[in-house]
Amino acid sequence: ASTSPRLLCAVSVATALLLPCAVGSELAQLPGPGEPLRLEHSTGSVDVSVELDPDASPDRPRTRTAGWVRTARKLFEGTVFPRPAA
Repeated sequence: ASTSPRLLCAVSVATALLLPCAVGSELAQLPGPGEPLRLEHSTGSVDVSVELDPDASPDRPRTRTAGWVRTARKLFEGTVFPRPAA
């Protein structure tokens, strides 16, 4: 399965925002532990989940897990009126 370059960029940006010395990290509204980070863009937003390795040294951070949250939305809602049984 292919992965969208936009999603890879979103995971990279979210990871960078979690690093204390990264550009923009002091401006980011970071979520609580286990909560996704919402990144807004020109066509909407994407929720990204990133966990840094707490055992890594501060000068060489490592990512333990990273991914994005996918959701489904309802496309149609309707009422069906079946014929009465013959």
